[in-house]
Amino acid sequence: ESIPLIRDGGRTKVGVESTVLDLTVSPTVILRQGGITFEELRKIIPVVVASGTLQDGIAKAPGMRHRHYSPKAPLVLARGQGAAMVRNICDFIVKHIQGKVGVLATEESAGKYKKAEVVILGSRHDLAGCARNLFTSLRKFDKLKVDIIIAEIFPKRGLGAAIMERLEKAAE
Repeated sequence: ESIPLIRDGGRTKVGVESTVLDLTVSPTVILRQGGITFEELRKIIPVVVASGTLQDGIAKAPGMRHRHYSPKAPLVLARGQGAAMVRNICDFIVKHIQGKVGVLATEESAGKYKKAEVVILGSRHDLAGCARNLFTSLRKFDKLKVDIIIAEIFPKRGLGAAIMERLEKAAE
């Protein structure tokens, strides 16, 4: 609202582009996971650690201190993996039936969430596609005016780590 002009550069290539490193310390610290993954960085910088935490209360990278790119409704991260995660989400929907529940789902499980507003992030087998769609998908929940959102989770490796970092920040 404070900027009179916004230039839309179109869709991003990765969706979670900005990997942010702190090269002022040893070992090198990943402050924010992004399009260049931890695994890719390890090939170039053998000793690198993932942190993403505030240091002495100071945010050393954008988006570390406050909810970042968050939908208006509270966002909750699912628990479990595979079929157990899907069951946990279905149980969550039933417990919150008095409100309008949104589910951020992958293609593989989207049809299992009855009585919820489902936004499909992409295929679990295409994390690059999920990363590209992440922020657009979160904004869809604002248009759907859901009361609460539950998001499927991903393994914290490769682009899954960057997706989870953004989802965890949105859930704070």
